[in-house]
Amino acid sequence: MTLSTMPAREFYTLPEVADALRMTVDNLRKLVRNKRIAVHQDRPGAKVLIHRSDLEGYVNRMRVEVEPEKERGKG
Repeated sequence: MTLSTMPAREFYTLPEVADALRMTVDNLRKLVRNKRIAVHQDRPGAKVLIHRSDLEGYVNRMRVEVEPEKERGKG
């Protein structure tokens, strides 16, 4: 699954997001601990979920703009 092929829902589980971002759930938890991506939890001990807008925001912050390489010898 990728971000573009994820079912359109408001919230996703950690395994779903980890799969879409092609990382382990443990690495996703590190991002959460470091406040790189927000999570939602109704109460302590409840399932941790990630809102689609928070996921999209994380992906947009990680986007890198790449310019096409110029041919050598041309100015």
